[in-house]
Amino acid sequence: MPALGPLVLPITIAVAAVGILIVLTPRLLRTGKGRQAKGVAFEMPCTVCQQRLAIPQADLEAIVGSEVALVVRECAAAQGKRLGGYRCPYCEAYHIFATDTSPPKWLVVNPFEPQLATNHCMDCRRPLQRPPWPQGEYEGRLHELKDLLPKYGLVCSRCGAICCVACCRDVTRGRTADQSLLCPRCFRGPVDKIHHF
Repeated sequence: MPALGPLVLPITIAVAAVGILIVLTPRLLRTGKGRQAKGVAFEMPCTVCQQRLAIPQADLEAIVGSEVALVVRECAAAQGKRLGGYRCPYCEAYHIFATDTSPPKWLVVNPFEPQLATNHCMDCRRPLQRPPWPQGEYEGRLHELKDLLPKYGLVCSRCGAICCVACCRDVTRGRTADQSLLCPRCFRGPVDKIHHF
């Protein structure tokens, strides 16, 4: 049997190197992927306040359930796409992105949340009329009002949108058994708080 003396050292080094690679490779792959996922960000201006946003893809919140339907109602291009949302840290606007592309594609802003509260209807954009009674007098009891004019503003109890009575009546059209009004922005109710300004 030939002597293996001169080959022992190179074989030992090769086996040790392979062992080290086997141990370290999975760990290096995991940390590399984590670093890459956290570091990927894209930039865009906020469409509401125009501030520059650097949005890490890992910070996009998944949009699921009924909120997907509300996004599709506002933006038909969102249908069938995986969606994610990001809130602007400057003005609180909520941006929706299609996350099945890289970088994510911006679709719409504030589809199920009101934009800044103003004295205009958030659905038809017409100016609202100031109600003559004191604040809180008819909260939750709109059915007691005989003179609920179409230009008065109502506040949605679910999303906070301020819309005129005319738009709320138009979207409701007998869809509720108790005659309560629905919100034109999120199609939920009740909308029974009067907007005072």
